[in-house]
Amino acid sequence: MSVIMTRPNYDEAINCVSIYAEKIKIEADKKGLTVHDLYGKKATRMVLESFLKKHKAGLVFFNGHGASDLVAGHDDEPILDKNNSHLLRAKITHVLACSAGSQLGPGLVENGAAAFIGYKNMFCFHMDRSKKPGDDKIAAAFLESANQAPISLVKGNTVREAYQRSQETYDKWINYFDIHYTLESSFVIPLLVWDKLNQVVYGNENASLTTIS
Repeated sequence: MSVIMTRPNYDEAINCVSIYAEKIKIEADKKGLTVHDLYGKKATRMVLESFLKKHKAGLVFFNGHGASDLVAGHDDEPILDKNNSHLLRAKITHVLACSAGSQLGPGLVENGAAAFIGYKNMFCFHMDRSKKPGDDKIAAAFLESANQAPISLVKGNTVREAYQRSQETYDKWINYFDIHYTLESSFVIPLLVWDKLNQVVYGNENASLTTIS
């Protein structure tokens, strides 16, 4: 069983998201999963479709910009939409992108995807530009919370468990910024709450890497 993930890096925000997504790859490697990492310019529609057809991937993770009906890859190219959604049949899909949980997520499940975790509205996060990506505690609060879902999935947890653990991680960071209150907390906490409330799950919540292999 393998994992396919997209990690475009063509702008500052997406580069930060992709750097934090490396932790998913590390956890998958620990579990002995083969990871097909479509990083940077490899995150194109043509490459994605080729990998989905060629490899038996139970988990597919997208990182990038998004809209209600699509996910973008390198240079904002739409790499996932209704026209190629059939390639995700029987797969668990996690999308860290704005609004894809509004229409695309339910559509994927209707077309046979095992399950979907994503966001029904904008995914919001802040960065501390004085810090390098990976050393930024503000960005970490958002991205560690979101990435707890795919990390849980590669560890063999069910979709429901992965969603719950992500929600719990949002709570952990909300509490952290509440207890260690600074000027940053005034805008970080509302956005963490926003992302938590807009995270959605569709499909078979009992699905896991084991049940779809």
